[in-house]
Amino acid sequence: MDRKIDLFFEDYEEIAHDVTMSRAVDFSRNLAIWFNCLENSPLAISREVERLKALQPWEEVEKNVIIPPRSMVGSGRLDWPVNRDQRLGGQLVLLEQLATGDLEPTDFAFNFFYSGDTNINSTVGEMANVLFEPHSRELKRYLLRAIDEAEAAFEYVPAADRLVSLDHNSPQYKEAIDAVSTVQEKLRENNEIDPEDKIRVEVEIRSGLDILAAPKTRIEAAKTLLLGALGWLAMEFASSAVGVVADNAIKAVSALLGA
Repeated sequence: MDRKIDLFFEDYEEIAHDVTMSRAVDFSRNLAIWFNCLENSPLAISREVERLKALQPWEEVEKNVIIPPRSMVGSGRLDWPVNRDQRLGGQLVLLEQLATGDLEPTDFAFNFFYSGDTNINSTVGEMANVLFEPHSRELKRYLLRAIDEAEAAFEYVPAADRLVSLDHNSPQYKEAIDAVSTVQEKLRENNEIDPEDKIRVEVEIRSGLDILAAPKTRIEAAKTLLLGALGWLAMEFASSAVGVVADNAIKAVSALLGA
């Protein structure tokens, strides 16, 4: 595994421990530091985190997950989705509200968690133990599997002409990734594409991005997956929003890969 990813998870574990051990006065700040760690993680990780958050916007969490308390302390309920990705996404979004203070942590803790007494630090600690700590462990397992899958995709894609290390911090790389991310967003919003074609294109684009995020990239494999999927969208849906952004993404990816 890439050394940068190893270092990220070392920081991740240390900061997650600080969040779990937080007093009420420190909880939001430590949680904000944890989110900053995620935001500044290697691209393969930060992209997965953003994808998860997009699956469960705050409005949906507020409407479908949060069951308000009726009377007693801790009587509120959090009805998380059974689907793992949606659950992780919803928990990330909720924790982000607590980190920013848009949800006041002590009030939320008293409404949804019960520690056996009314001590504010005990109640916030119960929230950290019951909500954050299991989430951070499950998220780490998810991210590690996602990285393994990306590396496996890189290893088993048929041999290509050139094997290179892309500069993941270059403006050209960022422009290409942002352009493809816009395509993914428009693709999710599009209801005109046949469902089977939509799934196929989504998988091809995601696999292509995984190859670009790998420590070394097989240029021809990335071209085949990304430019093939983007080209199909640009031709089949030329007059729609997804076709326009696909055409823009083709230019950005082509510039990056020298196509």
